[in-house]
Amino acid sequence: MKVFLDGEQVKVVSVKPYAEYTHTKDDKNYYSTAYIVQAMRGKNRIPPGRHFIRVVIEDELDNEGQKIIERGEASYYWLQEASLYAKKKYRF
Repeated sequence: MKVFLDGEQVKVVSVKPYAEYTHTKDDKNYYSTAYIVQAMRGKNRIPPGRHFIRVVIEDELDNEGQKIIERGEASYYWLQEASLYAKKKYRF
């Protein structure tokens, strides 16, 4: 797993799996494994303005002797606000 903050790869501190509810069928609850990922924020404090975080996951599995590589990626944009100026300047 790799985490990038504004293009800079940051250190992953912890990964914690948990059961996330997905749906109920025939009075039975179904869950999927989800993860909470904690990463360092990089070299400096996160300044006001727009920011982008990207999480890339790659896993190698063996399926009856066949190597399978699974990949996943998620991203999120956010506005780090510190003042009324930031609210006016950066709008999504």
